[in-house]
Amino acid sequence: MVRFNNFSGLLSPFFLILIGFQLTSCSDDKMNPEIATVYVAGYQLNTTTVKNQATLWKDGTPISLTDGKRDAEAFAVFVFGSDVYVAGNENNLNNSSVAKYWRNGAAVSLTNGEFDAYATGIVVSSGDVYVSGYSGSFTGNNAMIWKNGIPQQLTNGMLDARGQSIYVSGNDVYVAGWVYDGFVAQAKYWKNGVEVAFTDGSVNSTAHSIAVSGGNVYVCGQESGVATIWKNGVAQRLGTTGKTTVATSLFISGTDVYAGGGDVTNSTDKPNFWKNGKLEILPSTDQSLARSIFVLNNDVYLAGSGFAGGGRFLAQYWKNSTLVKLTNNNDNAYALSIFVTK
Repeated sequence: MVRFNNFSGLLSPFFLILIGFQLTSCSDDKMNPEIATVYVAGYQLNTTTVKNQATLWKDGTPISLTDGKRDAEAFAVFVFGSDVYVAGNENNLNNSSVAKYWRNGAAVSLTNGEFDAYATGIVVSSGDVYVSGYSGSFTGNNAMIWKNGIPQQLTNGMLDARGQSIYVSGNDVYVAGWVYDGFVAQAKYWKNGVEVAFTDGSVNSTAHSIAVSGGNVYVCGQESGVATIWKNGVAQRLGTTGKTTVATSLFISGTDVYAGGGDVTNSTDKPNFWKNGKLEILPSTDQSLARSIFVLNNDVYLAGSGFAGGGRFLAQYWKNSTLVKLTNNNDNAYALSIFVTK
């Protein structure tokens, strides 16, 4: 199963740039097993508590994963059999971020809240639950992986690091992310805990998603402000010089390589995806960006957010070229990950 992830909020100025459908009745759905079920993870503002609430939308119906008393976010969703897993974080009583995942709505804490920690990606393979993310320490953030709740540091905390996406292929576990030395971010991935640097660190680069197919390792992200896919370390530029673009999410379907993302030039945020390097523009409101991609039976699904006015954003997804809004213009919500099943 291909795994993909969105990118989460980032801290430095460089990182901040990254930061109508047919109704079918329930009886028709039961009679037609080909109807897809669409899961979208993200978060929305609880207007009563004024806190972000981790949310899962199933076929457009919101399911709150947290009670809204403290800020929480959901960054990734993965479906394994009849179980739905969502990775994210929730603040504790001390306002520290605790990395978590939810299995069918039941929360599992991965950290104790001593340092801020975030779960960014999740995969289930052979019954084992793998989560990527990052966690603070006395010296800096460590790129992390948790297997069945057991933590493994991928970095030593001396430099700021992120684990942004996770993929499992057989017995091999891959995590994509980057390391930031205070001047330049360098895209990297880790295979079974061993670091692989496929960029030289001379220019800013970030890795947001990773997938393995046919023995080939694909990573997507951004290098020197240009959306890029690396296949076995060889870069393919998706964007063009003069525009700031980013590839946020990967999906491999047969021999086709899909990447979701967009044009973030001057913070205009125009969503798109690439299929085998060919650009496809998505219909959008202003300040939209495709953050997660999934392909099923030749249908392309992308999750993202759109500007709703008044400083608010709405959660939405696209199926091919059709835009589906999950929230209305009065809400403030973000869609960050998508998974589709039959």
